[in-house]
Amino acid sequence: MLKVLLKKQMAEIFRKFYRTSKNGKPQNKLLNTVAYGFFMVLLVAILVGAFSMVSWGVGNSLIANGFDWLYFDIMGLIAIFMGCFGSAFNTYASLYLAKDNDMLLSMPIPLRSIIASRLTSVYLMGLIYSGIVMVPAIIVYWCLGTVNVVSVISPILLLLLISLFVLALSCALGWVVAKLSLKLKNKGLLSAIGGLLLFGLYQLLTRYFTNAVQTLAENAQTIGLTIQGSVYPLYLFGKAGTGDIPALLLVAAVVLIIFALACLLLSRSFLKMATMTTSVSTKSVRKTKLEASSVSLALLKKELDHFFNNATYIMNCGEGLILLPLAGLAVLVKGGEYVPLLQTAPFFESGLVAAGICGLIAMLAGMNNIAEPSVSMDAKQMWLLKSLPLTPWQMLRAKMEAHWVLTGLPVLFCCICVLIILPVSLLQGIYLLLFPQLFVVFCAALDLFIGLKMPVMDWTNEMTVIKQSAGVFVSLVASFGYVAALGGLYALLMEHVTADIFMVCACLVTLVFDVLLILWHRQKGAACFQKLH
Repeated sequence: MLKVLLKKQMAEIFRKFYRTSKNGKPQNKLLNTVAYGFFMVLLVAILVGAFSMVSWGVGNSLIANGFDWLYFDIMGLIAIFMGCFGSAFNTYASLYLAKDNDMLLSMPIPLRSIIASRLTSVYLMGLIYSGIVMVPAIIVYWCLGTVNVVSVISPILLLLLISLFVLALSCALGWVVAKLSLKLKNKGLLSAIGGLLLFGLYQLLTRYFTNAVQTLAENAQTIGLTIQGSVYPLYLFGKAGTGDIPALLLVAAVVLIIFALACLLLSRSFLKMATMTTSVSTKSVRKTKLEASSVSLALLKKELDHFFNNATYIMNCGEGLILLPLAGLAVLVKGGEYVPLLQTAPFFESGLVAAGICGLIAMLAGMNNIAEPSVSMDAKQMWLLKSLPLTPWQMLRAKMEAHWVLTGLPVLFCCICVLIILPVSLLQGIYLLLFPQLFVVFCAALDLFIGLKMPVMDWTNEMTVIKQSAGVFVSLVASFGYVAALGGLYALLMEHVTADIFMVCACLVTLVFDVLLILWHRQKGAACFQKLH
């Protein structure tokens, strides 16, 4: 039975490679195997190459100086972090909240077989992530250190112990993620924030890694003595990889005990965790008066809810929502240092600085293309929308309003931050506030136009609309292209027209485009929307 369940787990992992998600029909196995195999080999090669350079940089300064145990400490902790990070979410999806848990539990299958099959897939995932770090580290250790039977076997055993420890931690972290996912309401927004925090952490670590390695090399003896005196278990962990048999046996005993406890706790609580459902809280009912909202407000709320409940939507179509406030805060904190330098520039009085800032804010605003995929994302409920007593123009207007709310308000905040720091004339202040808002309206209307002309109505996953549709790419190019065209036009006319006059004309031209696009949506755009199905 265990063999059958393991085969099923592997088939689920590779199912999307060989069958279409829309109708489940098989695809060309040979072609897909070659394509996905090449992609996986390339990805693993890049990661292994990256960690090989990391291992060489760390080991070159530690192993030669006799701190090979500290080398295994550093690389082992990185491997544990990578393994837990890579398999925790897999644990949450494939162990605790797997879609077929109820079906398997209803069958005459031993519970231990179900648990073993789930844990095997989680273990393999953690082993792959940990191995991507540890395998290059072990090879580098063999190249830089002394090679004998013990030094060859002990790092491999350490990798296996790390994989078991990662499995135990992944089970605990996956349980936490599963519990949080059932409690949290707005999962999309929180997932997007978590993704941004992880990306920021990655950028921070990569930025300071070189300095950290140099500091470690210069202070290896001090750091090593501190670890030996204060964090002795970490010292034993590193010694286990160098071939110290007593340390290896002690670390193995601790890891096996932790793993056994994790399996024991999991076997006793798996049934409850696998059937977890969202808790329902009891609240007192009070008599209240309900007030109906307007149609426009209800449609706007629908669009905003769709956006904030989809992490992929936020991360791919709402970058400006995060970058614009950050840019405004950066201007408030650091912008004052550069204002005197800008004021001494000969082109400051001409308005070129203000015009350039307008262009930069517009480029950040152009990174939001929220309105474009919103048309195609209504494909699954198009029949319901058309059955309501709503006009197509009301639904299209709600999409543009949602784009403005999510982009125009952060743009306004960023512009106000600039005006607080930068001393500009009244005219420059007006177009600093006006042009970015007109550009946001232009982007909303243009994105909606592209979405109506290039819809994707037969998708099976919203990611297809958000990340893989041609309309999303065209909308980004069109937004950036408009700002670039204005900049190029001014470069041709700068000898004859001041930046202030050009920006006033740019505001008027953008306003004309806004009016024309909105009028198109009221008539022809509404007709296009009505024809979608």
